[in-house]
Amino acid sequence: MDLSEHGTPAPEREALVTKSPEVAKSAFEVDLISDPVELQQKSNAQREAVALKIYSQLGLDKAVKYVDYNIATRDEQHILLRAYRSVGSSDGKPSPALVRFHGGGMLIGSLDEEVALASLLANALGTTVLHECYRHTPQYKHLTQHEDSWDGLEWILAHAEQLHINPA
Repeated sequence: MDLSEHGTPAPEREALVTKSPEVAKSAFEVDLISDPVELQQKSNAQREAVALKIYSQLGLDKAVKYVDYNIATRDEQHILLRAYRSVGSSDGKPSPALVRFHGGGMLIGSLDEEVALASLLANALGTTVLHECYRHTPQYKHLTQHEDSWDGLEWILAHAEQLHINPA
């Protein structure tokens, strides 16, 4: 099912923005960007900068370690998964795991924008946090994001021992 036709702003919204340019201001301190790839790049850059600053300011860069994994998908492409674990959590037992998918409407999101939150969760909960970074629209059409997420979950379960997690 191809739903890509729904990936553009509604004509009513475009008319509103034309009549009232102040509506076009976004929370990212930039004017409304109509090109989704440009919006994706600028939003990700701003969100990553904030996350990396918080990550460092809270000392999470010293409290949590992370490892990136390259995961093959069903269509022979690859996605990244980042596994976060508290530095002091190596008691020899597999840890519980929290699988995290970033928000962003399948357009916005990256590994680095989640570094502060995922590290905070891993450190506070004493669990392994696994953040999958699925492929985004508009570069990849709908269902790719869901399939990537499922492929990543299957990879996590198949590699629970390597990740040192309890898959139960």
